Amino acid sequence: MNDAAADAAAAEAAAQSAVANLAGGDEAAERIINRIGQLTRTLRESMRELGLDKQVEKAAVAMTGRSVSIRRAISSRTRGRT
Repeated sequence: MNDAAADAAAAEAAAQSAVANLAGGDEAAERIINRIGQLTRTLRESMRELGLDKQVEKAAVAMTGRSVSIRRAISSRTRGRT
């Protein structure tokens, strides 16, 4: 499972947990959380069908690599300063 799928699965699990933990059965909150879960699943399935899940994963990896490079550059420039 890639990071995007894992994140979506974690979000869905969190939503289901929130529904399970609703004290007093707040129906409006439960409907909203269920709808968010449905939308998340639909988005994930649509992205997979369009082949976008691979592109999003590649972009996420690229951004992670760039953020590490930026942090290193900032760190090396600020070491000389006091």
